[in-house]
Amino acid sequence: LTIGISLVILIAIFIAKGIYPFGHNSLIYSDMYDQITSYYYYFYDAIRGGTNSLFINFNAANGVNFFGIIAYYLLNPFSLLILLVERSKIYLFISVIIALKIILCNITCLYMIKKLFKK
Repeated sequence: LTIGISLVILIAIFIAKGIYPFGHNSLIYSDMYDQITSYYYYFYDAIRGGTNSLFINFNAANGVNFFGIIAYYLLNPFSLLILLVERSKIYLFISVIIALKIILCNITCLYMIKKLFKK
């Protein structure tokens, strides 16, 4: 029921706002456009292209250690779903990843409530 309610709410929002896959808009705004989206592109290029190092980026700020960024932003199973879409669709597919994370948060919250408050 929790998954169903979450899906209905998210699908209604996605349809109303024309968010991918029901349109060409995205949930990306503010820092997400400048930071997280570029990390997903870099992650995609490092895995699929094989030309970049996954942990160090020499193209930004004279060399940036990406280990902290990977651990904070990209180290979850949903980030690997980026590899299933075309590179040109990454900025749209991030909306799907956000929706999946919200649904997982709802399921986790439900589990913890049931575990902590058995009555």
